[in-house]
Amino acid sequence: MKQLLLISFLLIIRNVSAQDTLYHRIPGLGSQKYVLNEDRTFIYTSFQCGFGFVSYGSYRKNILGYRFSYDTTKCPQPSIVSLNEEFESDYLTLFFYDMVDRECRNYYDSVVIGDQSFECQSDSIAIPKKSIKTNAITLRGEFSNELTFTFDPACNQLNIYLNLSIYDCGVNDIRTLKKTKHGYLHKAIHYDENREKPWKKGKKRVVREYYQGPKNSSINH
Repeated sequence: MKQLLLISFLLIIRNVSAQDTLYHRIPGLGSQKYVLNEDRTFIYTSFQCGFGFVSYGSYRKNILGYRFSYDTTKCPQPSIVSLNEEFESDYLTLFFYDMVDRECRNYYDSVVIGDQSFECQSDSIAIPKKSIKTNAITLRGEFSNELTFTFDPACNQLNIYLNLSIYDCGVNDIRTLKKTKHGYLHKAIHYDENREKPWKKGKKRVVREYYQGPKNSSINH
């Protein structure tokens, strides 16, 4: 038993050390971060003012900093997994997960199987098997697109992965982060709105964002 615990601990340490994180906090607005994997892939997440965004791709690191290449084919899609756990049950239990972070989350919409509709207000719902007469399930939300999946009627558990954190997925505008004494720099050009003459470009403004480790603070200039 002690050997198994030691092996499990070493695996956890290996997984943690196999990742590095570049983090940028925006006071009062939100945060942005790159999770860098040992296999040179990354996941970028941004959450600002209630809006979430995620990107996937690969990166290169050298003495000058980081260079990122984005791959939209890696954007997660809603999916369903049929499981048959090693116990008999008169119920089909549905568990809801966020498809971005793979964490169990609450689902507050309708689940339709055949001609029956079930309201869910939690991260799971148990449906009597005797009421299931089809292998199709439809998720029907007030603010989301209707989704229909097929599943194995013999299973007793469904893991359903949805965009429950309301993230958009695509290409981020950061291509490089330059190494500096303040951290890894992303420099962007913004133009403030010219309210008196909105058809003209506003005043040019350079924004510097510094990405650092999770224990350090970010600096805005």
